Amino acid sequence: IQMTKLVFVGDIHIADNPPLGRVEGYKEQIFTKLSAIRKICNDQKALPIFLGDVYHLKRPDRVSHQLTQEMIVGLGIFEEKPLVVPGNHDLGPTGLASLSRQPLGTLLHAGVINLLTEYMNPGWSDSEVVVIARSYNTERDDDPTYYSPTEEEVKWAHGRKRIMVAHGSLIPTGATRPYPCVNVETIPGVEKLSLLVSGHIHEDLGISEVGKVDTLFANLGSVGRVARTQSNMMRTVKILMVTVQEEGEIWLEQIDIPGVLPALEVFEHKDNYEVDSPAQSDEITRFVDSLGEGLRVEQNDIPTLLANISFPNEPVRKRVQELLEEAQ
Repeated sequence: IQMTKLVFVGDIHIADNPPLGRVEGYKEQIFTKLSAIRKICNDQKALPIFLGDVYHLKRPDRVSHQLTQEMIVGLGIFEEKPLVVPGNHDLGPTGLASLSRQPLGTLLHAGVINLLTEYMNPGWSDSEVVVIARSYNTERDDDPTYYSPTEEEVKWAHGRKRIMVAHGSLIPTGATRPYPCVNVETIPGVEKLSLLVSGHIHEDLGISEVGKVDTLFANLGSVGRVARTQSNMMRTVKILMVTVQEEGEIWLEQIDIPGVLPALEVFEHKDNYEVDSPAQSDEITRFVDSLGEGLRVEQNDIPTLLANISFPNEPVRKRVQELLEEAQ
């Protein structure tokens, strides 16, 4: 039996051009972070696991062949082939069935990544950990039962430590959001997991205990820092190193990615806008204000923008969110 090391990487959102609110050089900055992550993984003999949203734009006609070729090169020199849990920005409207038409599918076909869409033993047949995956699911994103470990997954683990990796709207115990989310303590059977690691929500939610059970929840935020939010202006960009000892004990370490530029150097400077100021705390007011600035909505994430808008039913809200994300 040998020690297993895993490195969890939050949404990187690689793109040819900077998202709204980011200065020029966005792509190069993402590749610099990717290079630093690769060095950490190679030096530590760790398996990288990407938590979804590898790409920022899900429309293939807006992702250049050059970018995907650069990604093939960049990912191909990881000593351990990266695992990827597909996120909503990696998939089209048909979900996993759309991968053959998506840039992420090209990375898979090129042989530089493996998809993590169900459960597996990560690389070593004698390791003391198994990984269970939940890729983004439009219909069940805010359904606690979607993240519940199945009987088959529990039986397959044979008593080994279980780590679930998800791309979904998961928040820590006691936290709230103005839009549909899953509080991790409401997930049936969550106590059967040793660790639940999530992408999708971009802010750093840290590492916390789940309710009164022995499960830990972690989301250290997106690597991409896409939007000019209060969180992205204040936080450091980190990855999560998880070490599973021979006896099955799990150690978690937050690692700052070296060489990351300060937020003030990567976001457009706006003298007339104070990020998340109390005077503009109402998200809808901020959205209306942004319309007057020419649809500059970089300070808002889409779920927050939609949170206080009244929709006739939940499917309509989800469809509007999908269309906005696709157009982003």
